[in-house]
Amino acid sequence: MAAVEVSDQDLRQACGAGDAKACITLGDRIKRDLKATPERLQEMTRAYQTACDRAAADGCAALGSAYQQGLGVPRDPARARELYTRACNAKSGRGCSRLGALYLMGVGVEKSAERAIGYSQAGCDAGDALGCVNLGLMCERGDGLPQDGQRAHELYDKACRLGEGAGCRQLGSLYATGFASEPPNPKLSLMWSEKACRMRDATGCGNAGMNYQVGFGVASNPVRAASLYLSACRLGEQRFCDLLERFKQGAQTQPTQPARPAQPKPGASESKARVQPVNARGQPP
Repeated sequence: MAAVEVSDQDLRQACGAGDAKACITLGDRIKRDLKATPERLQEMTRAYQTACDRAAADGCAALGSAYQQGLGVPRDPARARELYTRACNAKSGRGCSRLGALYLMGVGVEKSAERAIGYSQAGCDAGDALGCVNLGLMCERGDGLPQDGQRAHELYDKACRLGEGAGCRQLGSLYATGFASEPPNPKLSLMWSEKACRMRDATGCGNAGMNYQVGFGVASNPVRAASLYLSACRLGEQRFCDLLERFKQGAQTQPTQPARPAQPKPGASESKARVQPVNARGQPP
């Protein structure tokens, strides 16, 4: 028998009665709604604040994401770092991963590979997929860790299996160019990019669109390419909105392989606004 989803009203009541888990569930549900109004985003941050006040470490981490992205509250990287640190100290994998991402990118803090590794490893070990993605990026590039494409693949695969679209997307990127002893595999590149897209990863949708545009691992299909660019745009990746417009006008670009995101912005799945780059959703989930 399929589980019955709890209504927003029931979650509000449970949150108001002191159930921190209900507060986090309500906040996460609102965050996933790309059409959430400013009022709804403020409700999201209130729910996270309530959870954090009740000593729920993941609530503090989620509230930090809101401050980092400016969702429902003014953007405040310093406040985000404080909340991530508080959450990580309380053993929240979610908080540790996002703190690691700040140090990986140098957002609101001085960039530090050592701290990025330590916090990301703690998050990944705790089962938070973003920490695994952070480590995979560092292994892939040799940024603070020995360059190791095979290890990057293992970490992205773990993240993907944990439900993080950015992990699946990065697998697609690895197969686009090849890694370790593996030659480029266009079909696997497309498979992982499309899986990331189904998991609502905007860049995954856009990368898959490029495959269909140029016939990389699949027969060229402009209609399918445009559909995937539109999905990426609606999920918040502005560069694919721009590409879609050029595509419609016939000024097609000529990519030779799917675009490789420089890195999922801390949290590889979140956005500052409802329709904008997944510096967002990808940023702390």
